Amino acid sequence: MASKFSTPFFNKSPINQGGYEGGGDIGGQYIPTSHMYTDMFNKIGKAAIDIDARNKKKGQDEDFADKHKKESWYGNTDSEEYKKAYASHYGVQVPTYKKQIT
Repeated sequence: MASKFSTPFFNKSPINQGGYEGGGDIGGQYIPTSHMYTDMFNKIGKAAIDIDARNKKKGQDEDFADKHKKESWYGNTDSEEYKKAYASHYGVQVPTYKKQIT
């Protein structure tokens, strides 16, 4: 007795087509697709980390502003008080930008 799942319709299912990109109808040319999935998951992971880092930095910036915005030196990145407060809050020194003379 033949199973009702052995009909030609079920044999043409994508599940039965094998590991072919675009299905099994491309002439038996096997094209591996694992690299596409690896790249996709790497991009998703990197995007999640970037979003988390951006939100953390934004929260740190808001905390720093709330804590020090009433100080007279706030906003003056050249003052020693600002540099000390920045270093203690962020754990790094104030970034400096050197102008290039052309």
